Amino acid sequence: MSVILDGLRSLARDTGTAILLVHHTRKAAGPSAGAALRGSSDLHAFGDTNLYFRKLAHDGTVELRIEHRATSCPPPIQLRLVVDDAASAARFLAVDKKDAALADPLASRLLAALAKTKAPVSARALREALGVRNQLIGDTLHALLAQGRIQRVGRDGWCLAPTSSASHPI
Repeated sequence: MSVILDGLRSLARDTGTAILLVHHTRKAAGPSAGAALRGSSDLHAFGDTNLYFRKLAHDGTVELRIEHRATSCPPPIQLRLVVDDAASAARFLAVDKKDAALADPLASRLLAALAKTKAPVSARALREALGVRNQLIGDTLHALLAQGRIQRVGRDGWCLAPTSSASHPI
């Protein structure tokens, strides 16, 4: 793989052009989307800027993660694929922040699990109940916290925010 990537790098430098390389990831991406690239780790190291799409729902909602070697990553962006049959075109539209948790099936499942209990639930208990990796639970908890949908109680307890269930149906 490194021989191919070296050739692409030389081509880009010699011609002063950018190279767009499209590849697929494993289904279960880790904390870094680049770590989930199938095959050689050279692929992740090759790009100056890497874009990763992850399907969130069957309605065409995807998450876009951007990694750049020279700066910190912006927060993930949720997009929904909209197809216009009359114009024979498709485009991505940004998902409204207040709808983002609903577009993410794990966020919806996590909110439903918290709604079933009156006591704070630990991240570990949520991970076990939902059957997902610790990193995904952590990312989802922090996203819902930032949206004001949940709150932290004590050292490792989570519950719905006081107005969460009334103003944001699951």
